Amino acid sequence: MIALGVALVLSMFLTGLYAWHASGDDGPIVGKHVDYLSPGGEWVATLEVVDNGLGFGQGWLYDEVHLRRPSEAISSHGERAASAVFYMGSAGNPPDEVSLDWRDGRHLVIAYDDDSRARPGKNVTRFHGISIEYRVRARQ
Repeated sequence: MIALGVALVLSMFLTGLYAWHASGDDGPIVGKHVDYLSPGGEWVATLEVVDNGLGFGQGWLYDEVHLRRPSEAISSHGERAASAVFYMGSAGNPPDEVSLDWRDGRHLVIAYDDDSRARPGKNVTRFHGISIEYRVRARQ
């Protein structure tokens, strides 16, 4: 009977802890943020390394690229973010794993290392008239 009471109290405590954590303002944590202005200055490509903020063994680092106008802010993160054109789990790989290069004001090249453990979850090839090319570099 005592064991059942302890189990019930523990269950209620863990449920409350999970609910408190889920209701908090926990969200993605940006660890790296680098802006690349397009030639002509009409667009900004932003490379971010983000921790999804889930914690409790569910946390994950990912690389994402956003395209936006210089006057716009990044309003959300992750694969479903409207401005995100590229998303890939980074698993703590070196920060230079993803690189960006504007060829001109309408052509962006995103290069990333070949890694069989991590494949892009999102890789948009056209965004508001911008052509996006992907290059996979061989791991050394």
